Amino acid sequence: MKKRKFDYFLFDNFDSASVPTGDNPRSYLNSSSDNILSDVVNTTPFACDYHKMCSQYTPQQINDLIHIDLFRVENDMLLLDSTVIVHEDIQSIFDCLGTEISSLADKLCEKKSEIYACVSSIENGFDEKTNLYHLLCGAVFDGSLFDYLSKHNQLVTSRFHSSGIDYIITVYEKCPELDSFSNHLLCSYNRFSDGTRALQSFGDTDGSRIDFYRFYCQKLLGAVPPVSKQLEMIWDAATCNDYRAHILNELQIFDETGSCDENCMRLFEAFGYISGGQYAVPVFHQSAKNVVEELTKIVIGCIGDDIKKVLSNSPIMFQLYCRQHGVPKEEVANEVYHILFGMLNEELVSRGIVQEPNLHVGEGRYLKSIELFTR
Repeated sequence: MKKRKFDYFLFDNFDSASVPTGDNPRSYLNSSSDNILSDVVNTTPFACDYHKMCSQYTPQQINDLIHIDLFRVENDMLLLDSTVIVHEDIQSIFDCLGTEISSLADKLCEKKSEIYACVSSIENGFDEKTNLYHLLCGAVFDGSLFDYLSKHNQLVTSRFHSSGIDYIITVYEKCPELDSFSNHLLCSYNRFSDGTRALQSFGDTDGSRIDFYRFYCQKLLGAVPPVSKQLEMIWDAATCNDYRAHILNELQIFDETGSCDENCMRLFEAFGYISGGQYAVPVFHQSAKNVVEELTKIVIGCIGDDIKKVLSNSPIMFQLYCRQHGVPKEEVANEVYHILFGMLNEELVSRGIVQEPNLHVGEGRYLKSIELFTR
């Protein structure tokens, strides 16, 4: 059988700087795991012999992937233990979710005036469509709605592993059909945050996005790409041991005084958050939390039950390949919901309800913003 290639993603709740390399799933979720994962996927579920795989590769390679819970072992058989979306799943995704999107968007459009009125209170120099992109498409659909659905046991947003680290793994097979679909979904939130303050971006995954969060992860893994070497020099000049606190503290100082450490200012400018001594992206202060709460109420009242029905009863929750390996329904639902709201965000963009994100060649489509909330 052909060898498959994969893209690896994390729904993570940990700081990479505080995690030993051996426990960090990012240390293993890369092309070095492709052949192993390909062999497991190409084998009938519950028929991939653990010992044979250890002989074909090495026990260390296999056990590392078991340690991070990409795989598990049952009765000496190697099984998927995380959500893996493969080429064979694409038709089920279109058939089961495609028909839902238009209906969900129609219902939201009926609340258009209420939604716009909700966000009109924000005065940050950007229009309602741009602020809605960040607060509705990002903060609600990729934030507070997860909490709502988790509370109603429709999905999980957390999984603690034997290492004590909290994350959920999602993998997509690389193939033209899945690439053209999944890479263009507006469902990827990159947040360089301490829980109240954030330098963030929201968009698709059609490329290697250059933002604080992704660069921070690359830096910790020693995997900064050549295209970002100049950026790395600016980063090294601006940061100290506690990267996150130092950068976000200087951002807070700039917000309050209009100036900050010169090297940090160069860093903010290099990443495109500040230009000419002024913010170049929307900034959301404490009052925006109230807006997010109101938007969340509107969305739940409008389409909350519809989304729950999809995650509970849609055939996709039973048809996806990884479900045949016994990957828990609530964990798979995390990714199904990502797909659903990513498709819905695309529909809201196409209808002109929210701002269309900028296309950055080689990076994908996204928009950046800043959160400066108080605790």
